[in-house]
Amino acid sequence: MKSKLLLSACIILCLLPIGYILGYIHRHFSEEFFKYTLHYFGLCSIYFLVLIMLSSLFINKNKFFHIKIIKLLGIFTFFYTIAHIGIYILSEINPADFFSEIFKRAYLFYGFLSFIFIGILAISSIFCKKLFKHLSSLGYICGILGSIHMMLASKIPSILSYIFFAIFLLLLCHRLIKRKI
Repeated sequence: MKSKLLLSACIILCLLPIGYILGYIHRHFSEEFFKYTLHYFGLCSIYFLVLIMLSSLFINKNKFFHIKIIKLLGIFTFFYTIAHIGIYILSEINPADFFSEIFKRAYLFYGFLSFIFIGILAISSIFCKKLFKHLSSLGYICGILGSIHMMLASKIPSILSYIFFAIFLLLLCHRLIKRKI
């Protein structure tokens, strides 16, 4: 019973960003809406990724961070990443030029690489759990690539992008030290 309630609460919390965007549409819709939504979904993706990676520190110590919740957060991370890329394709560039744009701009390349890794993680977590166990460390690389994408995407990188980069780098170092590589 507690597990179902916790899972339901997690689903509701993961859907809150969509409710926020719908409220934003209702209040004011303009040409800046797509730019705002693009950045917002990108931030949601990286926030969920941070939650997943930070929860991996506490999974053995606290039963609250249940495997199903982490998996659910991963699926929502993938969902918001798809929304981020979809809005970019629809509002910023010609869809036919998508792949040529990726190789022209470094920040798009890092973001797309992170998206591919998140996609691999999402698909393997659903369909191939044994493979996912070996690939789960890709989450740290996704976070580092995503934070580099965030740094390079803006003319003046925000302090938040540096914080995300530091968090993912520290988590990766912690993981490597824990494994004694």
